[in-house]
Amino acid sequence: MKKNILILVVFGLLCGGPFLIAAPQQTSLADLYKSGKIRLEQKLLITDENLPEGSFFENPRGVTGDLDGNIYVVDYHAHHILKFDSSGKFIKLLGREGEGPGEFIGPYRITFAEDKLVVYELSKRRINTLDTNGNSINNVLMETTEGSLRGIRGLPNGNILVRMEKSYLWYEDRPQNCMLFIFSPELKSLKKIYEHEIVRNKYITKPVRTNVPQPFHADVCWAITPDGKIVIGYAKTYDISLYDPEKGKLFSFSHEFKPVKVTKEDKDGWFAGMEYNRGNEIIQGAQDFVIKNTNFPKTNHPSTTSKRILKEISWFSHQHRTKCSIFHILMPLIPKEILLTMLKL
Repeated sequence: MKKNILILVVFGLLCGGPFLIAAPQQTSLADLYKSGKIRLEQKLLITDENLPEGSFFENPRGVTGDLDGNIYVVDYHAHHILKFDSSGKFIKLLGREGEGPGEFIGPYRITFAEDKLVVYELSKRRINTLDTNGNSINNVLMETTEGSLRGIRGLPNGNILVRMEKSYLWYEDRPQNCMLFIFSPELKSLKKIYEHEIVRNKYITKPVRTNVPQPFHADVCWAITPDGKIVIGYAKTYDISLYDPEKGKLFSFSHEFKPVKVTKEDKDGWFAGMEYNRGNEIIQGAQDFVIKNTNFPKTNHPSTTSKRILKEISWFSHQHRTKCSIFHILMPLIPKEILLTMLKL
């Protein structure tokens, strides 16, 4: 059986050879961030070999950590959470398949908020809170009127930041709506702090009812600073805003950028990476109706073209089709004073 590997890394921002944080006296942080590059340095490797004999990762979908350095991985197909210590040593399984308290059907997202785990089940559209030993605290079903949950992040005060995306079926040319909500520790929706249209899919009814992915369109990137502020960026216009969960938007700014044209090679590469089933045969490439209903933008948004640090993060994420997950991981690791310097470049 193919080995599943979970790699946890620490991100270092480099300028030349030394770490950015290692030599702040010689060069200003602003200059380093303008010319610095990202290097991924492996700090921990977790594989099936870390698990009890006969166990293996089936479909790990999310990872988070608590204040003690413990690591939690949700496995979508195994319907449980795997807990490891900071060295990668397996501690225990949390939860099992089922619909009762502390049980899961397809756990998909996980985060840590103040002193508890927050887990979202894709199959049940349910958010759960648990203590770090897996004991159920609370759970609620998500309202379908606000769309589908695309991400969760815990705030330092125990509140939860939730990204929702709403699609408007039966309207083929209407874009999706990306919204960010703040939920209380009791899983009650408190407020909506952000909203922006994005183009992720085109819904069609003929020849089949399906969503056709729309490539190279701008996305909303978001993350949480160590002191609980919320950073939100929109890639198409390179607008970045800093929000306080209580006070709202504190400030925003934009960077200049040079758009890069979407080429024929880009389009051909997009379709070449697809495959579909025809009977028992797997066909490489895109079906005719997919090609017909795929609308490419004229230019790539900034996150795929710039050498600046924020754009490099989004570019790496876009190339691996994880959208802004690398951006999400990096932001909490950067000290507050360095992060603010980066934001003000």
